[in-house]
Amino acid sequence: MYIKVDIRLAQKHIRNKNAFDAFCLAVLFKARYGNSLIYKHTAREMKSITHLGTDKIKRCIRNGLKLNFYSEERGRIRVRKVHFGNYRFIRIREDSTFKEIVATLREGLILNRASQARFVKDIIDKASIPDRSLSKKEMKAYKECRSYVYGDKTGLGTMTKKSIAKMVSMSKSSADNIIRRMKSKRLLTVRPCLVLLEGECAGRVSLADLNLYEDAWYVTRCGHSLFRQLGNYYLPTFDVK
Repeated sequence: MYIKVDIRLAQKHIRNKNAFDAFCLAVLFKARYGNSLIYKHTAREMKSITHLGTDKIKRCIRNGLKLNFYSEERGRIRVRKVHFGNYRFIRIREDSTFKEIVATLREGLILNRASQARFVKDIIDKASIPDRSLSKKEMKAYKECRSYVYGDKTGLGTMTKKSIAKMVSMSKSSADNIIRRMKSKRLLTVRPCLVLLEGECAGRVSLADLNLYEDAWYVTRCGHSLFRQLGNYYLPTFDVK
């Protein structure tokens, strides 16, 4: 069984570690208790439920109360709603641990952004086809999407590891580990976006020198040609809700 977590709440709180930890604990309690009431809240009982240290539990509860994730009722704690309306959501298993919830929310945010990037690319590409007429629904989507697209459309629909790391508030190496795990779980596929940088080359060009600067485009070699990598296409293997 699963519960739904509003993706907007995860997006709102992930930039602040204390807020995100408090939110993840609220999600854990929401998943474990169908009536949203936490009856066992002594330190020992909380530790057995959450597998977290006492100080972290107290901090999460305190921050959660400040952020309105919980309300107190006669010595009990009630978890407030974590999903509203029909907006996009992330599914959390009811038996998930705190660590699994943290990972699943981050994966859900990446899948959501990848789905949005793919949607924008698909609708812009459709509108660019000569004599291709869009349906009313597609035209409405196109009008919304085109305001986000300007200049060169070569890298449209791509994301960089740096932008993903920033989105989920992690280092690039940690974000890369999440991407690898999502690929192994077959949640998404990754395809590089390569643009020809130079035709025939002597083969003596040092890629290490070309990639010396972190903010420069990543350059790779294929045969005797050099390509700059604008980013990757991250393609969900299923429709994101």
